[in-house]
Amino acid sequence: MRTVISSTQGALLRAIRRFLEEDRRGFFPAMVVEETETQAWASATFNGQRHRLELRFTGGDARDVDRMVRALGMAELVVPGHIVADIALIEHEMRDGDPMPQHRLIFEALTVAD
Repeated sequence: MRTVISSTQGALLRAIRRFLEEDRRGFFPAMVVEETETQAWASATFNGQRHRLELRFTGGDARDVDRMVRALGMAELVVPGHIVADIALIEHEMRDGDPMPQHRLIFEALTVAD
């Protein structure tokens, strides 16, 4: 079954990929989207979406993942018409791969309509 990705979530995934391509410290040339989920979100003054992104990366080690996650948390991710209010790593699983390790990362993000 194919996952349906909202336009905002697609823009968020493209912004993450651009960040990884532009980040010269990056060790993760390939990003595979394993699973996504989006839910509408609203407060008294704002509306937006909560996103759950399960991504797989090949290469690097735990220190590389830690550096990437810290840099991503401080990055200005450009999502047209939205502000990325928060993005956080909630799970990291590392598997030995042949020839390089595989990292399964689950992020949660909040985008707010601009």
